[in-house]
Amino acid sequence: MTAIKCKVLCVLLIVATCALASCATVQSPSGVDNEVTPDSYAHTRNEKGVVILSVNWGRKWGCGAFDNAQLMSIAFERLVLQKTDDNRPPDLILNSPGQLTAQPVFIPYALFTEPGEYALSAFDIKAARSASDVGKFQGNRSQLMKDGRPLGGSFKIEAGETIYIGHFFLSCHTDPMLWRYYWAGPDPFDKYLGEIKAKYLFLDLTKTQVRLFRTTVFGNDEHEDAGLKAERAGDYRLAEQQFELALSNARSDRLPDDSFISMATYNLGRVKGHLCKRKEAEQLLLEALKLEEKVSGPESRITNTRLFELARFYYDYSQFDRSVLFYSRAIPAAKITGVELDDPINLADVIEEYSKALENVGRPQDAQAAKQEADNLRTKNPGKKAKFFPVHYSRSCSD
Repeated sequence: MTAIKCKVLCVLLIVATCALASCATVQSPSGVDNEVTPDSYAHTRNEKGVVILSVNWGRKWGCGAFDNAQLMSIAFERLVLQKTDDNRPPDLILNSPGQLTAQPVFIPYALFTEPGEYALSAFDIKAARSASDVGKFQGNRSQLMKDGRPLGGSFKIEAGETIYIGHFFLSCHTDPMLWRYYWAGPDPFDKYLGEIKAKYLFLDLTKTQVRLFRTTVFGNDEHEDAGLKAERAGDYRLAEQQFELALSNARSDRLPDDSFISMATYNLGRVKGHLCKRKEAEQLLLEALKLEEKVSGPESRITNTRLFELARFYYDYSQFDRSVLFYSRAIPAAKITGVELDDPINLADVIEEYSKALENVGRPQDAQAAKQEADNLRTKNPGKKAKFFPVHYSRSCSD
């Protein structure tokens, strides 16, 4: 479907523990829970809400390092969560109609739900390197929720509303992962609503609202997408404009979410840094760090990306004392999350840069120890290359 757009986020996933493993899929006897029916809609349409979405259950060939991958299930549940056991069923479940029979097309669904906020609480992706080497990437409640807060994303619906939350499929930028796409030109949204109407003739879709599943992990909004696309093309001024719109939207939301404000602030800060707007960039990047520490915690992977960005920012602007401060926090935290095994050469490059910053602040012994650590990492991982290549800020900027 050409009207679906997306861009992969340049952040480490919250659900880093959703590893390739052999596990059971969340199952619903009918395949889809809470699908709206003529009878239920006629009797309780003013007390409940209708959630519209589409899912592609087909195989994605050549997905990352895998021969193929396939989305098998998605689950949501209403906040505030009282459930902590990963084996207890969620409130809304969508399952693949069949591993072998699923077609590579988006299937529309309309779900009837109680009013409230719903969080992504589980997903299941089958991934195969070959016919005999098959496993799963999964996320569950304990990974996608923290203290009753949604880490993976959520949507809100009120009684009597009909809302569209997105198209769900896979992203194959790295490992297979769930991704929320969305309908966007050139075809009008009414064309998509026509597909829904053809399946659910009894639905009143005249007041349907676009209210995308909000996430900083499994999808972006329109301005974030446009900003990231402009950034990839090297058009930092256009990226700045789009990220400013994204931040404005996040702040003006009727129910502001700090996770979206954090991401938009972070992206805008990075781009302003590349435009040599040093003071604005610094303020935004520090603000994004403070927000993310509040949202996902001081030791989360996303918080760590904020720390590394600030360390790199100060290093490139020759503020080595500040760079050392942030690298000294970021590097130990990265080791805890397993980057030493996942991307050892990138870690070695970072530690070597840290050693240069230490040298510049008059700590030669610490600098030598860091340099030796970087060399040892490279020696232990012969032939390996870095998976992540950070973008540095121009040293030609004048303050």
